[in-house]
Amino acid sequence: MLRVAGGEMARELHDLRLLMGRGCLDVVQPDATIIGGLSGLARIARLAQGRGLTSTPHNLGDGLGLMANAQLAGGWAAAPGSSSLTIRPAGARSAAISC
Repeated sequence: MLRVAGGEMARELHDLRLLMGRGCLDVVQPDATIIGGLSGLARIARLAQGRGLTSTPHNLGDGLGLMANAQLAGGWAAAPGSSSLTIRPAGARSAAISC
């Protein structure tokens, strides 16, 4: 079975509620730098968990965004239906931008 992940560019909780309510996502992937920091991520994690969906922070950036996403991923690690955080090496992003 192919699982669909998304929500990384959602700016409002309403957007993710709509995607989850319509059954569009199997894995909810908000990003702390876009959705409203740690409190926004925590709200979404609880909402996803209540619907039986996997949730994991999306991480494309570095610095403060990386630390915020990593902090919540650590908290999610013990929760049922949680996943992990992917961290790209700094050179991978700059190489992709320069191509």
